[in-house]
Order: sequence, then structure tokens, then C-alpha cells
Amino acid sequence: MPTSLARTVSYPSTEFAHTYHCFSQMPSVPIPPLPKSGTLYRATPEKASSISAQVQDNQTQPSMAEKQLAGHTLLKEFADRFELISELGSGGFGFVLGALDRHTGKEVAAKFILKSRVASDGWVRDPQLGVIPIEVYFLRHCRHTNIISYVAVYSDHKFVYFVTELHGSQWVASKDQIQSRLTQSSVAQVPVFPVSAEPVLHSPYVTPNNSTLDLKQPIFQRSVTCPFPAKLARRPSMDLFECIEQYDRIPEESAKGIFFQVVQAIRYLHCKGVVHRDIKDENIVIDGSFHVKIIDFGSAAVESSDPNFLFDRFQGTIQYASPEILRGEKYRGKPTDVWALGILLYTILYGEVPFASSEQAKSCAYKPPRFPSSPKCMDLLGWMLQKHASQRPTADQILCHPWFESIPQPLHYSPPSADAKP
Repeated sequence: MPTSLARTVSYPSTEFAHTYHCFSQMPSVPIPPLPKSGTLYRATPEKASSISAQVQDNQTQPSMAEKQLAGHTLLKEFADRFELISELGSGGFGFVLGALDRHTGKEVAAKFILKSRVASDGWVRDPQLGVIPIEVYFLRHCRHTNIISYVAVYSDHKFVYFVTELHGSQWVASKDQIQSRLTQSSVAQVPVFPVSAEPVLHSPYVTPNNSTLDLKQPIFQRSVTCPFPAKLARRPSMDLFECIEQYDRIPEESAKGIFFQVVQAIRYLHCKGVVHRDIKDENIVIDGSFHVKIIDFGSAAVESSDPNFLFDRFQGTIQYASPEILRGEKYRGKPTDVWALGILLYTILYGEVPFASSEQAKSCAYKPPRFPSSPKCMDLLGWMLQKHASQRPTADQILCHPWFESIPQPLHYSPPSADAKP
């Protein structure tokens, strides 16, 4: 276990004024760029070749989008505004397509959620939109620079069309392409965002007692449909997982700037009473300037302020599951998010998950790091990966940890607008 540096520090209270004072003492420094081609952090040629071969193989197989949209016609309101141009990925929920927003001229991500695959408790009631998938509800009511932004939502008999901003760089590329992009990108600074006076979100869940809606029917008004385009280009992933795969590991100072942004977003959610419950590298998109945004709120939930409230179901990713979840116990959401942050930081720093098995995770016996890290970094890592949930830090305490003594100051902060409030 690393030395207990963090726990010898007198932390500010979690009240806003004290937390912001903690941020204001941080000197302004840029996030260091990723290493140049040929340094020890680059992925091996064998790994790069394996990634390229996998991408090429995926290009030749029928995609989930092609299968699900065969013979299907798109909603006219959606097709009038958005032009589908690429395939971004797929999962158990459905698939994501890249699209051009004709209103703004910007690219967006259109998530096609199969209604038949959304569990009965995966729907919530929104005051304006009615019954919608839970992730649509959360992103519609959350505004933060490190959380992907809501754009629009539509529905037909088969899909919910959930449109968000598109963010990130394509990390599955040749070394020359990646290096060129990083060279052309300006060096990012990490903005610090104090929590505004937004209200917390209250439980919007639909129950059999307050909803008689047939959820397989369209949520919104029906309209004339239009054909789906015959062929779409498949675009490489833009998430943190692929970034780490390409570079094998991220240097500590760069990792600090990336991780700080993620924790800011989680702190924002926790202050609004929301827990993400599926924090992982694949749910974070990142661009060439190291600006990150959290995506995929399909497992998110409102956590009651009642200290006796516990979740009884796990909906995240097993490699990021906390010891209490792996023991089959009920759990609090915020400490499990913090555990997942510890797994994420280890993965960013060392290019692998810290535990080889669930038994190791339950005992908190993580692998010795492959590369040396500073004592402050190791202390924060050990604090987040505490076996007992009550011994883990809060998001506020993480942001005020001595490891973040030097972190870029905010470029600009604008509180969320009034229309973002639920």
C-alpha cells in the first residue's frame, strides 16, 4: 500500500467556496503532449498490426446497423435534419451512427436504441418529452464541458433516435496520421468548473403504478418515413481505450490532465444526485488536445440522499466493479464510482487493468505497476482502491488531492443556462 500522504493533508470541506479556493491555488500549466513516435510509450509494431488487422476484418463483416436497418425506413423529422454519413459502433442497446446536422453544419452522433432491448425499469418520465430512455433523461438535464451534450431525440415503432454531440479523435490510425493530428492540435488546458446552483435531479423512474404506456409504441408523434442510405463508411473508435491501445500507456503528467477532467464531470454528477455506474475507458471519448467527455449514461441512476439507501443490482462492467459488488452486497453509488475512477487511473497510467481476477479485486491486491509513478500519484490511486467503501475519497477530495497541485487553470467558465434545469 502506498504511503499515506493524502490522509495527512487537511482537506477543505465539500462546500463550494472551500472547494473552489482549493482549485484557485493551482498554478497554470499546459497538459504535456503525448510522446513522439519512437519513444518507449508507443505500442509495439505487433500490437499496432493486430489492431489494424482487427479493424480491416470488421470492415468486411455485416454490421449491426446494416442488419437492423435492412428494410427499415427512417423517421422523416430525423431525416430532414440529419444526414447519416458513417458507422461509429454498436452494443447491446443498438448502434451509433455519425450524422451531419443540417441546422448547424456540425457532425453529431445518432444512437439508435432498440426499444425491445430497454428493460422496463430503463424508462423514465420527462416533464416535456414523456416516457424516454434513462440515458436520454440524464443527458438532457446535465450540462458540463466533460459530459457529452444532448442535441435531440426522436422515436418510431422500433428505435429511439438519440442525437448527441460528436467528440474525439480517431485513434485507430497509422502512426504518421496520429502524430500529424497531435502536432496540428493546440495544447489543451483543463478548465475547472465549480458546481452551479442547479437543483439535484429527483427520481423520474416510471413504475407500473404511474404509467400505462406501451413502451413499444412511438413516444412521439408519428410521421412519414424515408429510406435508409444503402452504405455507410465505418469510422474507427474515438474513445480513451483506443488512445491507450495506440500508446500502450500515457505519461503521468498527461494522465493527470485527462483524469482531472473525468473527475470534474463525476463530481458534477454526484452534486446533482446522479451516479454513472459504468465509468470506464470505453465510455470516455478524447480528442487530440486531450479534451475528454463522458458518454453512455445507460447505467446511470439517481441516488437517494438517505444514507440507508442502497442499490441492489449491478449494471456496469465487471473489470470496474467494486469489492462490495463482487461480494454480491448492496452498495452505495458514489463510492463505487470512485472505485471505478481508481481502475481508470491505473489503466491510463499503465495500459492495463490492475486486477487479473475478481478475487484479486475483492482483496484489493492490485498488480505492481509496470512503470514508476510519483508518490502522490500512488497515494491517490491507493486511496480510491480502498477495500471498504467508507474509506474511499469523495470526488471533491480527489480534486483537492496533492497530486493535482499543478493543474491548468480554467480557460473560461459559464454556469449552465436556465433551460438546462429539470
